Amino acid sequence: MISEGFDMSKVKYSILWVSTVILCLVFQIAFADFFVPTSIIAIEKNDLPRDSAIDIAIETAISTFAVDEEEIRNTTTNSYLVQADIDGQIKHVWMVRLAGGFFSPIYVNILSPTGQILDASNTVSLREATESWVREKGQDYFWSIEDKELFFSMYSGMDIGYIISLPSEEDISQDSALAFAKEYVAQNTKLDINTINGFPVSSTFWKTTDVSSANHWSFVFHDKNSLDRGEESRLYQIDIHSQDGSVLQFHNIVEDGIGNG
Repeated sequence: MISEGFDMSKVKYSILWVSTVILCLVFQIAFADFFVPTSIIAIEKNDLPRDSAIDIAIETAISTFAVDEEEIRNTTTNSYLVQADIDGQIKHVWMVRLAGGFFSPIYVNILSPTGQILDASNTVSLREATESWVREKGQDYFWSIEDKELFFSMYSGMDIGYIISLPSEEDISQDSALAFAKEYVAQNTKLDINTINGFPVSSTFWKTTDVSSANHWSFVFHDKNSLDRGEESRLYQIDIHSQDGSVLQFHNIVEDGIGNG
């Protein structure tokens, strides 16, 4: 798991990923197999509308968990239409998270277009969620930015000044930002670009909730052999401003280590 030092980007990684170990929320899942989607998908013509899925989730929360109706209708709602393998068949599922009131976050998964409730829970374990996703999708470093955004929105719920998100049309592309990152690493480590191109790279897009900060891409370059052995693999971490491509922070883990610095 990712374990960073104490500057902002390191704090972000620590809170999101190491929280699975540090926090270890001691809850029980309400269903036998933790639901792990294959991918986020666009709403199709025959799919259950988003508002209808949210209404079903709210009614389920009221009837199942006895929450106050007025309170839950004023909570923060996260909803994603995803594709999932259910009993060997590819299905569309609305994942809905209701949070922000005086109750534990409530999770409701709803089949589309039928509206059938797959499961509902107000006791989701962050540890079990992470472990289930890792089993299905591989090491969390290398989840897609879409999967990271979905996981953070559904299971983290932490306001740390940044949230994992997706870039907008105004942001530079992932490929462009990574090219800037590789060039900077080459200039500041004396490595040639072929060597840098050989490093596995994990990517995350961070959106600020603080006007004094900036949205940015964060890239971590890894040592493949260490990854294969299941050892600490990070070599370099760099944050790239999502608007102008400037370097916000560069951390040379090879030379400086993982601690504060």
